[in-house]
Amino acid sequence: MHGNDLAAVQAALGLGELGYVDLAVQRDLAQITARWPFLAEGRLPPAGNQASARPAPGKAPRSLALRGLRGGCGTTALTAALGHALQRLGQRVLMIDMNPDNQLRHHCNLPAASETGWARAAFDRSAWTDCAWRVLPALYLLPYGRLAATEQAQLEQFLQRTPAFWTQRLGALARLFDWVILDLPQRLPGHAHLEGCTLQLCLLDADPACHLRLQEPQALPADSWLLVNRYDPTRALQRDLLLLWQKTLAARLVPQCVHDDEAVREALAHQLPLGVHAPHSAAAEDVLSLATWCLARGNQRRAAPAEAVEAAR
Repeated sequence: MHGNDLAAVQAALGLGELGYVDLAVQRDLAQITARWPFLAEGRLPPAGNQASARPAPGKAPRSLALRGLRGGCGTTALTAALGHALQRLGQRVLMIDMNPDNQLRHHCNLPAASETGWARAAFDRSAWTDCAWRVLPALYLLPYGRLAATEQAQLEQFLQRTPAFWTQRLGALARLFDWVILDLPQRLPGHAHLEGCTLQLCLLDADPACHLRLQEPQALPADSWLLVNRYDPTRALQRDLLLLWQKTLAARLVPQCVHDDEAVREALAHQLPLGVHAPHSAAAEDVLSLATWCLARGNQRRAAPAEAVEAAR
């Protein structure tokens, strides 16, 4: 995407107008707590100022980290789908599985018996760059690899002691990739830490479990965006939760939901990214729109350090 397209994309996506709630929505919001008593307003964390979080200037590829607010929010499937969507938009993409479950490979038709990956390479003292697989032209996958439980614990301790481990390595990939997408685990802070990440998406389902999780202290990284995944507008509770979140969390809610779609599950059954298996499905179109939004946000944040340098001259 060219820089002169940014303004048009921002206008099309309404990036400057996230806090929209019309009169009809206001009436619906007034009835939500009557229908669902557990949805008490005023208990959610305050919305953060996403525009103020800027990555440090550098030449590393733009990084996009995905993690679930809780387990089972569909993070791995969306990582594969979003990587393919960015590739469809002309980007060179590397997907990295940071989760010891090593499930991202199943969305890219890798052999089930394969044990290779960056984590395995760390213990075998081999080059982690040799573990990448070519999924499609300009779309690559770096699996986690297969580790024993004791090895996973040792690696977690090492990553906690070395927080710049991946930041340093991403800098070496600048000439090869435009985007690096990371599938982060739920409970391993060392594995999930990435300094200077361009964008962080926190996935949540429109269900009571995620709503209650949002109310817990420090449930969310301060600079993460919230993305509603597997949204089903035919379900009244999901509609009400989305309306409530649009009102209370508008400043950090991605203005694009990914709808619940059987094609996502079918894509995994075929071990393919969603956009390869069902490019015209509703969820694939949602993910393509999400990729366009990520491009706009990534370009905007990358331009900010350059503008600051110009202003200082």
